[in-house]
Amino acid sequence: MPNGMLVRIFCLLSAYFGVAYATGCYRCVSKEDSLDPITRIQIRNQIDTFFVPVEARSPGCSQTIDEDTPNVELQLCSVFPYCVTLMPNVPNSTYVVRGCFELTLRSNLRENQALREAPGCFLIKSRPGVPANSTLNYIVCICEGDYCNYEPIPHFEDISYMDPRKPIQRLANHNGTLQFILVFRASHNP
Repeated sequence: MPNGMLVRIFCLLSAYFGVAYATGCYRCVSKEDSLDPITRIQIRNQIDTFFVPVEARSPGCSQTIDEDTPNVELQLCSVFPYCVTLMPNVPNSTYVVRGCFELTLRSNLRENQALREAPGCFLIKSRPGVPANSTLNYIVCICEGDYCNYEPIPHFEDISYMDPRKPIQRLANHNGTLQFILVFRASHNP
């Protein structure tokens, strides 16, 4: 059954049984070809950041997506109106995971108020898994609205943590590159 048909059936059932709200997101994971073997292991061993939708592998997941992109699924999200695009903080990688906020991110991130306050991109520090291994940091871009996670991977350099005590830090797009948002306070000297 085509994905578009599932969306229509959901809408018809919602209209029949009562008002329901759902946001649609693109769901896929790209192939791991752009990753070295150690990075692949780090992604597979992470247990605190995201779920990998292995059945939705798509060679086009890291590009601009539309309803005709092969092997990309349409996913309905009923808890939060957000979609996510997630990638490891590894420059020149084309590995990306896309999906619903509540179905892609692990519970510790879904419950984080900073991620739900305002859409945008964040640098997220992953914790070591079992067995203990070095971890990756991930860039998670959150958007609001139907199928808003269609854009290609944003450009970024290797982003180091400004404050290692904060596991989540907001990023900004400056001149086409994701960077930290720096806030400077002017000192007042009487």
